[in-house]
Amino acid sequence: DVTPSGSSSIEIDVGATWSPTLRISAPVEALGTDSGFIVLTMTLDSDTNVTQTAILPIEAERTRGLSVRGPAGTNVSTGFGIPGQDAAAWILVENLGNAPENVELSWDSTAWGSDLRLFDNSNTQVIPLTLQPSQTRELTARLPVDPIAALGNSVSTPLTLCIGTENVDQECSTIQLTFEANNVQILPPHIRSVPADDLVWNVEIQLPA
Repeated sequence: DVTPSGSSSIEIDVGATWSPTLRISAPVEALGTDSGFIVLTMTLDSDTNVTQTAILPIEAERTRGLSVRGPAGTNVSTGFGIPGQDAAAWILVENLGNAPENVELSWDSTAWGSDLRLFDNSNTQVIPLTLQPSQTRELTARLPVDPIAALGNSVSTPLTLCIGTENVDQECSTIQLTFEANNVQILPPHIRSVPADDLVWNVEIQLPA
């Protein structure tokens, strides 16, 4: 209660109004989905049996934002794959908000089909894609390469990720993905690391017949 004159022994004239001032401090760790209420009760000094109660809802301010980028920090990523196998393009997805989010995905069909899937670092398919507040996830977007695709041939599609409700508070981010047929496949296609870490890649080579 930060009412200048306090909230005790207040005298209100007939037909007049009185407005108290309340300040509520949310903890630093509060999420954008947190909410609650306080019960405000006023009692007549001359007769404590006369009371008036109000319930005041409280919600933490929710922030929303989504970022997706490729290895170079831009909205472009390229993946290489052996014909008949998956081509994998590395992406980094970040929740810029203060609340958990479910991410909706959309992309275009390509000449190699539309079976685009996301995988995490443990090679597990991600269905659905969820993000905790301020969470960053390294993923690979994978598309099967046409078994008869010539080496060097490629297809492209935009991958759009959205959070929130369409036409209300929706936030979207798009990355352009290119998948190219190659006789060498490296997984993961990119590793985000520091110099002191040991790095391991799996390299698969298709030798000429």
